[in-house]
Amino acid sequence: MVNKIIVPYVDVNETELTVEEILVEDGQKVEKGELIAILEGIKSVVEVYAPSSGYILLMVDIGKTVFPTQTIGYVFENREDYDKYVKQNELAKTTLNEAAEEVKKPEFSLTHKASSLLEKVGIPPEFVATKLGLSLITEDDVKLYIKHLYEKVNQRKFKYDVERVVIIGAGAGAGVVYDILIGTGREVVGMVGKPRKDIVMPPLEVLSFSDESFLKVDRNMFDTLIISIGFPRMDLRKKLYVFYKEKGYEFTNAIHPTVSIGRDVRIGEGNVISPRSAIGYGSIIGSNNWFGGGVNIDHHNNIGSHNLISPGVTTAGLVSIGNEVRIGMGVNILAKVSVKDKSTIASGIVIEKDVMENEHVR
Repeated sequence: MVNKIIVPYVDVNETELTVEEILVEDGQKVEKGELIAILEGIKSVVEVYAPSSGYILLMVDIGKTVFPTQTIGYVFENREDYDKYVKQNELAKTTLNEAAEEVKKPEFSLTHKASSLLEKVGIPPEFVATKLGLSLITEDDVKLYIKHLYEKVNQRKFKYDVERVVIIGAGAGAGVVYDILIGTGREVVGMVGKPRKDIVMPPLEVLSFSDESFLKVDRNMFDTLIISIGFPRMDLRKKLYVFYKEKGYEFTNAIHPTVSIGRDVRIGEGNVISPRSAIGYGSIIGSNNWFGGGVNIDHHNNIGSHNLISPGVTTAGLVSIGNEVRIGMGVNILAKVSVKDKSTIASGIVIEKDVMENEHVR
C-alpha cells in the first residue's frame, strides 16, 4: 500500500510555495503525522506531515517551487514496496541541476577587475568562461562578453517572422507581461505554472505546471522566455533565471511601447519595463529586472540585475544600482548616489547618500 504526500491547500492567495526545509531522508521510516517538510508562501508557512506510517520517498528539493494539491512524494507501507518502486520507476530524487542535462562548471580564475565588473552587472562568471572558453578571465574579456550580450539581444533573429515567447510564472505578473508582449507584436505561446483563479488571467495555454517538467517541452515551439514573477518573490525570479540560463534557454525583454529609451542605452535580457517609464541617455541596464510603471531613470545610470524598481521611482544622473536591490514606490535617488547589492529602500524616501550592501533604509 502506498499513500501520496500532497501539498496542503491554504487559500486562494497561496498559488505557489517554496520548499524551505526537508526534515527526512528518502527511505527513512516515518510515523503518521510526523513533520516531514516546511513550505513557505507569500503570507504563510505551511507544514507537511506524513499521511501514514512507512518508508518515505520525496520528489522535491529545498528551494523547489510547488503548488497546492501537488503530489510531492509517497509513503510506502513496507520497505520491499519502497525498494521495488524506486528500482522500477527510477524515481530517486534529483536536484534542480540534475533535472536536465548536467551542466559542468568550468574551471577558471578571474582578475580582480574582472570580478568587480561581473559583480557590478550581475553576470555569473561561469557564463563568461563557458562562452569565451578561457581559463583566466580579464576585465577586457568581461567587456567583450557584455558587448556580445547586448548585441545578441538587439540583433537576435528568429526562425519565423514573429518572436514566439513563453511566460514563466502564472500569477498576477503574467497578465502584465502578456499585455506588453502582445502590444509589441510578439506571439505568446503559453505559460508555465498554475494559473490563479481569483483574478483575470490571460487566455494562454498552460504548457507545464512546473519548471522541471517544462524542460521536456519541444524547444522548437518557442524562441525565448520571460519571467513574470516579481514582488515579493524576486529571489525566485533570480533563481529561475539562473536555472533556465544554465540549461541554455534564451530570454527576451518585455518593454512597453510607451517606454522612452534614450540614445546609447544598453539593456540586457529578461527585463520587464512597465508603461510610461523612461531610461535616459547612456544608461546601462543589466538583466532580469522588474521596472514598475512610471519609473524615470536619468542619464548615465548603471543598473545591475535581478532588481525590483517599483512604480514612480526617479533617479537623477550618474546613479549606480547594484544587484538584487529592492526599491519601494516613489523613491527619489539624487545624482551620483550608489545603491549597493541586496539593499532595500522603503517607499517614498529621498536618497541623498550611498546605500551600503544589505542595508535597509526606512
